[in-house]
Amino acid sequence: MSKERSSSLIFAIDDTSSMSDEIAQVKLRTIEIFNAVLESNSSLIGNFLLVTLNDPGVVLRTITTSEHEFRRALDAIVVDGGGDCPEMALSGIELGIDSSNPESFLYVFTDASALDYTKYDIVSKKALMKGIEVTFLLTGNCGCESCPDYRVYNRLAAATGGQVFHLDKSDVSEVLKYIIDSIKSKNCLIDHILPKADGRVIMHQNGFDDTSDGVLFIEFDLVL
Repeated sequence: MSKERSSSLIFAIDDTSSMSDEIAQVKLRTIEIFNAVLESNSSLIGNFLLVTLNDPGVVLRTITTSEHEFRRALDAIVVDGGGDCPEMALSGIELGIDSSNPESFLYVFTDASALDYTKYDIVSKKALMKGIEVTFLLTGNCGCESCPDYRVYNRLAAATGGQVFHLDKSDVSEVLKYIIDSIKSKNCLIDHILPKADGRVIMHQNGFDDTSDGVLFIEFDLVL
């Protein structure tokens, strides 16, 4: 990869048992993600990081420029635990920020709230200092969307210029396609309509409201 490509693309993935479907979809899109970076003259991605988060620990799985190494790290994930639902999400994000290059892009995959939500101040400060944009792909919660351990995701995305996706587990692959398209074009992940293989269309809406903490929400509606 070119030396001019200095940003990192970071995936922070909850590896508890309920996340097996999401991890499988990331694996399926790995080749496309790498090809998008390698083939795009506009992409600034220089390396790839994989972080896993659980309770009680978070792990930096790899920092690499190799598709094969990234895929090996994904394949090495063994999902387990998660019975108590809240996970160490902000600690995983912090590890990704600390390990990445400045001006990078961090995507968080989880179906749980953040057990360590009180780390918001230090994590947001680190993200802003390094220019890390944090985006969340959320496929569930711990039963309370209005609680601070879940709203912290909205706050961090808003603070860093990221986005929040609320989606079904089966639609993670479609959002990954948006990520791939944005790597190719450097465009925001908004105002897209994407056909599904079964003939349906996934549309997403964007906009701000007075309860969003300034974050751009992207909600999915399936249209037959």
